[in-house]
Amino acid sequence: MDRKVRALRIGQNKPICLPGGDGLAGLVGFELWQAHQDGRDPTEVARLAKRARTTNEGVLLKVYERLINMPVSPKFPYTEPNDLVQIRKLRPRVKTRKFQVPQSPKWLFDRLYGAWLGRCAACTLGGPGEGFRPNTREQLKKYLTAVSPDEWPIKDYMPQHSPGGLTFCMKLDATREQLRYAPADDDLTHTVIAQIALREAKHPALFQTRDLASVWFRYVPYSVTVGGTALLAYRNLVMRYPMWPIMNKAWDDSAFDWNWVATHSNPFREDIDAAIRADSYGYAVPGQPELAAELAWRDARISNVKNGVYCSMFYAAMIAAAFALDEPLKIVEAGLAEIPKTSRLYAAARTTICLCRRYGFRHDRIEQVHDAIYKTFGDDHCGTPNNMAAVVSGLLMGGHDFEKVITYTVMAGWDCDSTAATAGSIAGAMLGAKRLPKKWIRPLRDTLHGQIVGYQPITISECARRSVQIAENMFEIDALTENNLKLPRECLVFGPVERDAPIPEKSSLAIVPEVLTFRGRTLRARKMKLGAEGRIDLGSIIGATGPAAEKNGAYVYMPFRSDKNQRAMFGFGADWWFTAYLDGRPIATNEPAGNGANPPRVDNFISSPVKITRGSHVLTVRFLSGQSTSVLAVGGPAELRKSLNLQSI
Repeated sequence: MDRKVRALRIGQNKPICLPGGDGLAGLVGFELWQAHQDGRDPTEVARLAKRARTTNEGVLLKVYERLINMPVSPKFPYTEPNDLVQIRKLRPRVKTRKFQVPQSPKWLFDRLYGAWLGRCAACTLGGPGEGFRPNTREQLKKYLTAVSPDEWPIKDYMPQHSPGGLTFCMKLDATREQLRYAPADDDLTHTVIAQIALREAKHPALFQTRDLASVWFRYVPYSVTVGGTALLAYRNLVMRYPMWPIMNKAWDDSAFDWNWVATHSNPFREDIDAAIRADSYGYAVPGQPELAAELAWRDARISNVKNGVYCSMFYAAMIAAAFALDEPLKIVEAGLAEIPKTSRLYAAARTTICLCRRYGFRHDRIEQVHDAIYKTFGDDHCGTPNNMAAVVSGLLMGGHDFEKVITYTVMAGWDCDSTAATAGSIAGAMLGAKRLPKKWIRPLRDTLHGQIVGYQPITISECARRSVQIAENMFEIDALTENNLKLPRECLVFGPVERDAPIPEKSSLAIVPEVLTFRGRTLRARKMKLGAEGRIDLGSIIGATGPAAEKNGAYVYMPFRSDKNQRAMFGFGADWWFTAYLDGRPIATNEPAGNGANPPRVDNFISSPVKITRGSHVLTVRFLSGQSTSVLAVGGPAELRKSLNLQSI
């Protein structure tokens, strides 16, 4: 079936229109193409395509319902799960999924600044030309060679004018005559959005899909999602879920049907929309492709499935690997190690590698490689296999030459600002900012127009500094993942304590005292046990609830032992306020705002990593009640991992 069916016009009327999407006729046409790609019975798809050549809405609805309920054919040669656990079972076996990198701030900044600069420069290069479609490659070549035969292969940012009968219809501020900064582009905006989501998560390693949804709702105008899967996922969230629990992160990921959000009336669910959001997850974990792929998976599943998800995981893993590896082919292999070897995307990447190898990875054979890629994958502007092939071929044929990597990727065509941005990001991470050609970097003047509050404009170097902060936080995550410290299931509670009672001296918080005295009243400890999910109901000690009892409280002491010197993270939740101390030193609090979520969970507030020496310690929590209940939740690293259902980190 030809890709042209995707633009099928089944009548010109659009009486049934999906908010933010296409009319019913267009929806059916796009779904017919998707059905052809994802393994549904081709004979039945062809039959339904014939039925769809009507303007009768009743018939079109029946065709669409039949399409979305068709199972994958048993003859389909690929196995493509969406669940992360199942994805990992189908990955290739490799010796390692984690590479050592220097952790010095200076080294990190150079590499992350290089990645940001590489992405911005390459996206800017490809921006004006992405509007040429179909056959972006040939139209772009015609445009440039009409200016001068020397303009091809590409050697500079795009000229604004050409005598060849073609004109750029978009992103004129990305042309060489007007270029003064990295212009606004959805491919850069989504990198910014992902960075915000990581920074606003409880910890970057604990980023959840709901964190991205919250950022969308609070920062992103509907139109900035541009189109395709992100726009439709945004629409689906609005249609199905109330806004306040998403904006305030009152619900965790288990409260959402992410597969429905990604697939409902969304025939673009395997396109490249998630892949353009992948970069910040690679930046977050230099040298850790497996973890980068998991973070990308948590993002991608909001809008994509199957190969749309795998492409995002592949890109994020390659970027993370590029900080540690200096050979493009090894970087590509590290990325492929994180996606199912049984998928169409994996097969397409293997084909692309073979094509590049056939032509000896030689610069002068790039046109032949692009010809072969077009012949193999066809002309699909936002398709995943062909755009991925543009990225991989640009990396492998360009090698260590930044200019060749980004220009070759743009020359491949299709969604050439997206593909070039990814290739530039990988090359920039591999080389570092100091090794990038000034020819491509100076015109940007270290400035990005990110379209989001706080990033419009912003220096690219500041974006890199924020990525350094995220990466440094991720380097500390072993305090959660490599620590089996468990808190005792029993605690000692002193109370009730009046709301305005003074806080005890540090010495009384660092050990378990025999008594606590407040305003002449002596309190002795009562033993209480923690219940399910680390919760303890202090109502029996604090007493009645309600407005009059608000902020009455108690002090909870949990003595424990550590069998070695280590770092640890602790988690807390409270109805409604708490401040936690380790050996008398404050480590976490939710005052004055309060918990924000109910019922409280141990992962509502998570401490920074703290050093714990071998021996005895005391975790103390000052608890203040809300108006409804007096519940406190407390957990150590083991309890946090269980609560957060962490996979690889």
